[in-house]
Amino acid sequence: MTADVSDYNAVKEMTEKALAETDGIDVLVNVAGNALMAPLEQMTMDDWRGVLGVDLFGPLNTVHCLYPHMMKRRSGHIVNIASVAGLFALNPYNAPYCVSKFAVWVSVNRSC
Repeated sequence: MTADVSDYNAVKEMTEKALAETDGIDVLVNVAGNALMAPLEQMTMDDWRGVLGVDLFGPLNTVHCLYPHMMKRRSGHIVNIASVAGLFALNPYNAPYCVSKFAVWVSVNRSC
């Protein structure tokens, strides 16, 4: 099944459909990614929303929709793929990506 992970309602609908058609969801792997390479002063707010929507809100949306199901079943695994760019901003033209990957890294390492 596919959905725009940046759209909470689309993720919720996909999750509900998947749960209705299966015995349950055992594994969630958040691997979708989006990047924009441009000088900061040339980026628009829509550029930021595009990257953060997929790279930050994608994992938040899918975890929010599936974690309660996994807790109820007392079973399941969630894998959030981040990037070294979340720890070391090595490219000055990749700010939204670095911000999103840092947020994913912090959420994973602080919630365990």
